[in-house]
Amino acid sequence: MDAEAAADSANDSWIGVQRVKTGSTVFLDFDGCLNHRKHVATGGYPKMPFAPECIERLNRLIASTDAKIVISSTWRFGKTIEELQELLASHGAVCHVVGVTPTHVERTLVQAYTRGQGITFYLTDHPTTTYVVLDDDDDMEGHEAHFVRTSMETGLTDANVEEAAAILRRY
Repeated sequence: MDAEAAADSANDSWIGVQRVKTGSTVFLDFDGCLNHRKHVATGGYPKMPFAPECIERLNRLIASTDAKIVISSTWRFGKTIEELQELLASHGAVCHVVGVTPTHVERTLVQAYTRGQGITFYLTDHPTTTYVVLDDDDDMEGHEAHFVRTSMETGLTDANVEEAAAILRRY
């Protein structure tokens, strides 16, 4: 095996029988991904802001891809990366938060911008092509090929996890 093949092999993880490159990034929204309408309506929120089944699905995606998390949710406002990491961990998420998408204030823009534009700003400073966006909003211009749309009705589903892993395998 040549040096390049050995390096590629060292940077691969397995999901099922498919290889997924490590160093992957998940851009994560909270509402509509880690919680859903039924969870909120049955009193889970705010004392338990995340639905346990959605956290379990996120954990499965992270375990199978070794992806890192970048928070794109509005929950990032006023919180440090460490606080967001602790929030997720305190509800059972086994993941590593490495960043947040910038706010319009941090980018010195007068107006707010779309979630997709925030992801573009983040990727400008932290380039990668191996990423997936999990969100229940569809304002993802420029990221459609990396986008998995979740729903506030269901939160993150098994099908969403499979789709996200497939996107990470593709890039």
